[in-house]
Amino acid sequence: MIKVKESDYDLTLKKLYEEHKLLVSSLFEIFGDEIKSASLFCLENGISIRERDKIILLLIKFSANHSIYELDFWKDTLITGIPILSELDDKEFQKMLILFSDYYLAYKK
Repeated sequence: MIKVKESDYDLTLKKLYEEHKLLVSSLFEIFGDEIKSASLFCLENGISIRERDKIILLLIKFSANHSIYELDFWKDTLITGIPILSELDDKEFQKMLILFSDYYLAYKK
């Protein structure tokens, strides 16, 4: 079994983080500053794939009864299950809802 020192692990995480930021910067250089992709929104805001999947599931579960413009409902619902979303201001949160709705919801109210 290979033993990994904590300093090596930290160095690897730092490198991955730097590569992540470089990737995001590259995508913005290619596509411009206006995010039009739910996945790119997640990359830019540090939302993991698991958190993204939770957002999708909760949107699907409640979208038949709630408009994506019911900001207070969605903030309460999504932030409870996905705490990182509390870091988004209202404008970014609404933008996220619209992006996810456009890409992942068949039914829009």
